[in-house]
Amino acid sequence: MRRVVVCEPRDGVAEATAVVVDGGRIRALAMRLAGYDGEWRLVVLELG
Repeated sequence: MRRVVVCEPRDGVAEATAVVVDGGRIRALAMRLAGYDGEWRLVVLELG
């Protein structure tokens, strides 16, 4: 990974983006996590 950025737009929600090197390609990764009962759950994942 080249870069990771995480923000918390509100309590219990985290959004993260990353730049990922996949072989010779550079790809973007975006995800949204939500807190449920003391655990983080991945609710959205996009890979471009």
